[in-house]
Amino acid sequence: MKRNTEFAFLIENNKELASRLDGKKIDQLGLTAAQVDKETHQTTMVFNYMIGNLDWQLHRQRNVKLIKSPTTENIKVVPYDFDMTALVRPSYARLNADFKQENFEDRFCIGKFSNQEELAATLEKFLVAKENVLNAYTDCPYLNKSSKRKMTKYL
Repeated sequence: MKRNTEFAFLIENNKELASRLDGKKIDQLGLTAAQVDKETHQTTMVFNYMIGNLDWQLHRQRNVKLIKSPTTENIKVVPYDFDMTALVRPSYARLNADFKQENFEDRFCIGKFSNQEELAATLEKFLVAKENVLNAYTDCPYLNKSSKRKMTKYL
C-alpha cells in the first residue's frame, strides 16, 4: 500500500463553533452592523482589511458565521474562508470589480467605525498580537523565504 503525506486543514463544524462561543448558529440575511456584536464585527472588519479580503459581507452572510447567544440578543460575527485574500493570493484569484480594485494588493475596508476611539481600540488588539502573528509566518518551515518576505511585507 502506497502512502502519501499531504497538507490539509480542518474546519470546526458549526455546532462545535456555536457551543464554544456559548450560542447557536443562525442564518439571517440582511443584518446590519447595528444588529450584531460591535466588538466581533469591528475585529472582523480590521482582520479582513489586514489580509486584503474583499470576499465577505455581513448583510449577505458571505464568509461569516453568525452565533447568537441564547441569553441575550448578542450576535457574534465569525469570519472564515480566506483563500481570496491578497495575503494568500491563490492562482485563481481575480480583482474585485465591486470595489474597482486595480491591484490585488489594494485594500478596502468593508464597513465603518462609529468613531476614532473604537477604531483605535480595535487596532490596538492587532498591534498587541503583531509579533506573534508575524512569527507564525517567519517560523513556518513550510513557507519559502520569498513567501515569508511577501506575507510579512503585506501585513
